[in-house]
Amino acid sequence: MPSFEKAKQKWNYFFKNYQDKPISSWAKWLTDEQISFEHACGGRWPGQEVMAWSGFGALYTTQSGLDENLPLAKKLAGAFFQSSCSLEVKAAARKAAAFYLGSQDDG
Repeated sequence: MPSFEKAKQKWNYFFKNYQDKPISSWAKWLTDEQISFEHACGGRWPGQEVMAWSGFGALYTTQSGLDENLPLAKKLAGAFFQSSCSLEVKAAARKAAAFYLGSQDDG
């Protein structure tokens, strides 16, 4: 549980400070933060999975799903794929995007 709490803090910071920035800034942040997620969220492999899944999860609410945050979720999917994150992070992000966005995934 602490891994997801740490990830949630990182995503809260990110969406508060990067929401209106271009996708290239999002991609750079993701690239720069991969190692930080790995250290904060259980190690290399678990941290990579937590990074990808918790990013989309941070935008999801039980009341409206992704309805209110759909543009941000699509932008996040694109940013993961434009980033220089590892292939493992990108694969986890692709799975998370497919789960949360379904056929709407533009990545």
